[in-house]
Amino acid sequence: SRIDMTQIQYWHEYCAYKGFQYNSILASQRSILEVLRDICAAGRASPAMLDGKWTVIIDEPKSNIVQHFTPHNSWGFESSKALVKMPDGLRVTYIDEDQDYQQAEIIIYNSGKSPENSELFESIQLPGVTKKSLVIDHARWHFAQAKLRPEVYRLNSDIEYLVCNRGDRVKVMHDVPMWGLGSGRIKNRISSTEFRLDEQIYLDPSKPYTIRVRSATGASVERNVNTTGVTLGYSDIVKISTAATQTEINAGDLFLFGEYQQEAQDLILLSVEPSSNKSAVLTLIDYGITDEYNLFTDYLTLSATTV
Repeated sequence: SRIDMTQIQYWHEYCAYKGFQYNSILASQRSILEVLRDICAAGRASPAMLDGKWTVIIDEPKSNIVQHFTPHNSWGFESSKALVKMPDGLRVTYIDEDQDYQQAEIIIYNSGKSPENSELFESIQLPGVTKKSLVIDHARWHFAQAKLRPEVYRLNSDIEYLVCNRGDRVKVMHDVPMWGLGSGRIKNRISSTEFRLDEQIYLDPSKPYTIRVRSATGASVERNVNTTGVTLGYSDIVKISTAATQTEINAGDLFLFGEYQQEAQDLILLSVEPSSNKSAVLTLIDYGITDEYNLFTDYLTLSATTV
């Protein structure tokens, strides 16, 4: 009753498909949570307590967008970016099952690097990973994470943070990092394709735009904006190309607006720290899929040879 067996079963199938394994002997006294973290890390996941049940959060593509955050329901946005020099290679020490479980070492080189032109190395360990092919795969994954997720974002949210948990995919529109062009709430529903907003947006009929709305059901509804007959300038009226039902878009719904497919940033919720006054501090990182790259598939191409 205290374990989310559905998610655990899904993770089992995910690891079996990926070939992930954890193989280790506990030779010292450690807490259960420490061991769980090592086991989960071998399967690209982390343990978590959600709704009173132990479960796992898997770092994988997520189709469901759980929440929207804008300056209308958040404050205190800040970000920090690691500007460290990328190593020429990752030196990985592990216990190799093919060498009678003796300690071995392998180097994963950065793109364009090799033994002949590499000087800076960083060392990592992969507890419980004893298969050489998996060591290489995980090391390449860590390299890609360092390259494509170098920035950490933080913001404060009111009670609306309650609908999302660590590991959820969210959309964030904000003027500080220049994500999107505007946000607000739907003021009136004029028709199934026309709406009045409580904030004006700037429209250029020569450009394509996207509006994304968080419906009353919690769904993230995306529509292309119809700029036919629109006059250049600010307007509080928006027309969409495809009709939306009242369940999808209605008065009071939060909207995100921007140029086509750029109305908000795709992020993953890393942690939730509840504070007083029914608010919380949220820590987020980049989701990992953009027009330029897909972390979950391209991580294999962001590093070079191994020795």
